[in-house]
Amino acid sequence: DQFTSSTTLVSSPRTPGKKLTKGDPIITGIRLRPFLEREATIDDAPAVQIFENNVICTQNSRPQIFKFTNCFDASTTNKNVYDGMIRPAVLASLQGMYI
Repeated sequence: DQFTSSTTLVSSPRTPGKKLTKGDPIITGIRLRPFLEREATIDDAPAVQIFENNVICTQNSRPQIFKFTNCFDASTTNKNVYDGMIRPAVLASLQGMYI
C-alpha cells in the first residue's frame, strides 16, 4: 500500500521571544468544506480525499499527496477543528510558550 501511517508533529515549548529556527516543527491543518447543494447533486468523484494526515488531490491523471499535521473532513464541526488544533495552541500561548 502506498499510504502508510504518518507521524504527527507536535508543538514543543519554546522560550518566549525566541525566533523559529531550522528544524522547529510547523503545525499545519486543512479542513475540507462540505459540498454546496448544487455540488452534491453532481455524480462525480471528489477532487480531494483525506487519508490519515494526507490530502490526496485526484483531479489530475497522477494523484498528488500533501501532508498536514491535522486533516479534517467535510463532516467535522467547527468545535472539533478548534478543539483538535486551535485550542492546544491557545492554551500553550497562555502558559507562556512561544508557538
